[in-house]
Amino acid sequence: MMFLIYLTITFMVAVFLFLLNFYRDPERFPPTEQNIIVSPADGRLISKRKILKNQILWSQKGNKKIDLKEIVWNEDLMFPSGYVFGIYMSPFDVHVNRAPINGRIVKVKSFEGRLLRLGNKKSELLNRRTTIVIEHPKGFRVVVVQIAALIVGKIECYVREGEIVQVGQRIGKIKFGSQVDLIIPELPELKILKDVGTKVFAGETVLAKFSLNDK
Repeated sequence: MMFLIYLTITFMVAVFLFLLNFYRDPERFPPTEQNIIVSPADGRLISKRKILKNQILWSQKGNKKIDLKEIVWNEDLMFPSGYVFGIYMSPFDVHVNRAPINGRIVKVKSFEGRLLRLGNKKSELLNRRTTIVIEHPKGFRVVVVQIAALIVGKIECYVREGEIVQVGQRIGKIKFGSQVDLIIPELPELKILKDVGTKVFAGETVLAKFSLNDK
């Protein structure tokens, strides 16, 4: 009997510690440079795909392409060229998402979808998501796609259209294991600074730099 009591207490303490860890929301200290794009999520960079003519080079060899709208689920978002970063958030990562740039929120739209396990190759295309489009003061736009996963699949968005955000500002949260995609355009003197496999932190890890000079 005592063994069952100890086992129950141990289980409850473990669950409490897990939830305490999961719901943590530490302060972040974004870089002060004006020509940077930071990670919108904590986790591991699992993909970095090129965009050409509104199509994503889905495979490493470039022999498989998908339309950009299959990720953003939005007909009016056009990126003639750029990159899509995929960031996987494990249940042990901080799940608060942050603005990758300074700018104005020009679109927020949520889409119902499936709740496939993230290990499923179709989850990035079929799962429930929220698309957040941010316009930089220089005029270009980036897109944060919050993608839900199996178990809970709840997405929270903290921002509204028309709102001004600062780099590193909290913009949302996804419950439990999930993924965030960041879409950026090809910019003047764009330099991608992180490779696939890198551990990244929302609001702090600089993924790319670009020139602020008009060309």
